[in-house]
Amino acid sequence: MIKRVAAAALFGIVLVQVIPALAEVISGQSQSESAPTPTPLVTVTPDATSAPDGATPSPTSTAAPQPSASISYPDVETATPAPTYAESQEIRIRIPAKFPVDPRATSVHISPIAITGGETLLVCMSVDNAILQISGNNRDLLVEGNGTKSVRVSGEGALVNALLNAGRGLRLVATGKINGAVVTTRAASLTAPSVEADLCSGAVNVFRSSISAMGLGMDTIKAPVPIK
Repeated sequence: MIKRVAAAALFGIVLVQVIPALAEVISGQSQSESAPTPTPLVTVTPDATSAPDGATPSPTSTAAPQPSASISYPDVETATPAPTYAESQEIRIRIPAKFPVDPRATSVHISPIAITGGETLLVCMSVDNAILQISGNNRDLLVEGNGTKSVRVSGEGALVNALLNAGRGLRLVATGKINGAVVTTRAASLTAPSVEADLCSGAVNVFRSSISAMGLGMDTIKAPVPIK
C-alpha cells in the first residue's frame, strides 16, 4: 500500500512539471509556422513645400531625364552659276586683215587689236603653223595657252585690249617663214570671266588676218638714198 501511494505521488509530480513544458513547446511551433512574411519597409520622402499641416505627405516620384536629340544641319553654300554667254553679243573685232612681211621673216607683231562690245570679254586667237606670244601680264585677267598655237584671254574688256596690245602687240612666231600664216580671232561677251575652250568654239564673232609677203623684184622702186 505504501508503494502505491509513493508511485502515485511521483507520477503527479512528473505531470505537474512536464505538461507545462510540453505546452510551451507546442505553442512556440505553431507561432513559428503561422508567422506572416514581413513586408519590406518603404521609405517615403515628404515634400515639405507641398504637404499641408497635419496631412500625410505622399511619395514624390522623380522622372528620369530623357535624352534630347541634337540635330545639326550642314551649311548650304549658294551655288555660283557657271560663266556663259551674255545676252548681248554685239562684239566688234578690229584687226588689220593683212600683215605684209619680208618673205624671209619668221615672226610678225599683230597690232593694233581693238575688241569692243562687252564688259566681260573672252578673246580666242589661234594659228596653225606658228605660236602666239603675249608680251605683257595682268593678274586681273585669265590667260590660257600663252606661247602655244591657241591663246585665250578673258576679263574686263579694257584690260583685255591693253594686254593684247602690250609692247609691240601680240607676236606671231614660226619655225620657218611666217609668210602664209592665218590668225583666227574669236570674241564673245560673257557673264563672268572664263577661258573654257568650249566657249571659244561657240563664239559667233570671228575675224581672220593673213600674213603675206611683200612683193620684191628687179623693178621694185626704192626710196633714193642721198650721198653726202
